[in-house]
Amino acid sequence: MYCDRLKMFSFKKFLKKFFIVVLCSILLGAIIIGIISFVVMRKAKTETQQNGSICCVAGKSGGHLIPALTLARRYREEHPNAHVLFFSTDTPLDKNIVQKAGFVNEHITFALGNVPRWDFWNWPKYFWNLSKVSWYAWRALLKARPEKVMTTGGFISLPIGIISRTLGIPIYLYELNAVPGKAATVLSIFATKTFVCFDEAFSKFPRSARVIRGTYPLRFDANDRLTKEEARVRLGIENADRVMLVIGGSQGSFFINTIMPEVIAGLALSKKIMVMHQTGESDVTRVRDLYRERGIQALVFAYREDMAVLYSAADCVISRAGAGSLFELLFFEKPSIIVPLETLITDHQLDNAQAMAEQYPAFFSVFRQADLERSTQGFARKLSTLLS
Repeated sequence: MYCDRLKMFSFKKFLKKFFIVVLCSILLGAIIIGIISFVVMRKAKTETQQNGSICCVAGKSGGHLIPALTLARRYREEHPNAHVLFFSTDTPLDKNIVQKAGFVNEHITFALGNVPRWDFWNWPKYFWNLSKVSWYAWRALLKARPEKVMTTGGFISLPIGIISRTLGIPIYLYELNAVPGKAATVLSIFATKTFVCFDEAFSKFPRSARVIRGTYPLRFDANDRLTKEEARVRLGIENADRVMLVIGGSQGSFFINTIMPEVIAGLALSKKIMVMHQTGESDVTRVRDLYRERGIQALVFAYREDMAVLYSAADCVISRAGAGSLFELLFFEKPSIIVPLETLITDHQLDNAQAMAEQYPAFFSVFRQADLERSTQGFARKLSTLLS
């Protein structure tokens, strides 16, 4: 009995010492890597400033990618010889949007999804992917030696942002929503500066974060504004009486795609309305058929680059409440009905919509999806008012 206890005690002591050794080894390795990285980055500082290299991080939605690309494009316009390194996830949407930008010199993608939360079986895979992201990002950042890292958030920004900080690279975080996401909240602690677009966001960050009021990085400028007549001629719909734009975000909205043909068909003006409807990649054919079956004129598409023309042509807009969509609608001064996306994980779109509707009531009316699932009568009345 005594021997068994002694063996158990010895085994526990061994495990304790083993974990201490492993932990110390990891910490020592991190310190050594940090010192080497610091020396390398310090040595390359002059060259970095000369070549004007920058890095941008965003992913998984157009709401993150497009403003990040806008920031990169503006920097490139000021520094024509700058090397632009862009990190994103490996989704087809990310690859397509970054590729179409046309000015990114190096695009590195990673298979990193959201944190699995209670899905314990996927944690090993997530940590493995996170390790790969950290390793390849570290190597790429050492090679590119960017002057700064700019990110618009998303989970992929967190490991890359922290690594950038350990390398001594300034991080500029742009939080575009009224309530910051979890990744942005954590990353703000490491960020050199955090820019917010909503006043409501200030109080949501840790006290140690350096938060500054900024402006949304819009992809459009004054030259992109057209008269309704000019825009409709460009689109070939100059004879349209009323024009409505429906946008469900970069990936589309199945709910909005489904209710809009039915709601429009019930309006007295339905035969006079020309609908421009962005559906997302997977729903174009179904939505096009829904409009055709109801005799409604409709231009149905998955995604278009000429959104400025579509905004300019519209009398009113139906939209989700991504920050980018809201600030673009405000820029083009379009009366809009906003249907925020609400999920079990997040309702940041509802926060965005309510903040904008409170500040700009003449432009934004908010209808919650749960209410529309019960009845669309109030929604239809508001739509008729905007089109009359």
